[in-house]
Amino acid sequence: MSTVDQAPSAFNSPSRAQRALWPLYFVRGAFALVWAAAFTASGDQLTAATVTLLIVYPAIDVISSAYDASTHRTTGPATMQWVNAAISTVALIGLAVASAQNTASVLRVFGAWATVSGLMQLIVALRRRRQLGTQWASLISGGLSTVVGITFNVMAGSHHAQLSMLSGYAFLGGLFFLVDGFLLRRRHRIHPGQHV
Repeated sequence: MSTVDQAPSAFNSPSRAQRALWPLYFVRGAFALVWAAAFTASGDQLTAATVTLLIVYPAIDVISSAYDASTHRTTGPATMQWVNAAISTVALIGLAVASAQNTASVLRVFGAWATVSGLMQLIVALRRRRQLGTQWASLISGGLSTVVGITFNVMAGSHHAQLSMLSGYAFLGGLFFLVDGFLLRRRHRIHPGQHV
């Protein structure tokens, strides 16, 4: 853990962190649901619309992770959020390249990203439990992301490989973000100044 991670500030107290994190979770959750609907509507082919959506999805994760890391230093390892932002940047580039090839390539890159980012989410959620309370939604989401990411890679080479599978992944992720946001908001209102 770095010195930055260990140095709490008034802004980064657990209560302030709860108040600042739940809007981020709501925004990310809502975005994922809208993205899933838009991706489903765009069809199952690598068109300009689907490629744009594929690139936008990790881009939002980069922005969200960077914001999280820079404003919530005591709610988990900020360094890991910066690493997650870097991983999502690599995924963004990888998806742009894979989109010029075929569906299988896209699923492999997306699957690798989902697996790694899921593991990162698990670690961050475990670290945040001590300060923000139960992170069960994030833990389940991270675990599912890891498993689904591996599944995407396994299925990439089969004739069952379809881009539409990504919509379900985003939809579930969005729901878990909304649940986590609701729980953080509720916890902050009930225990505004306590470690829960």
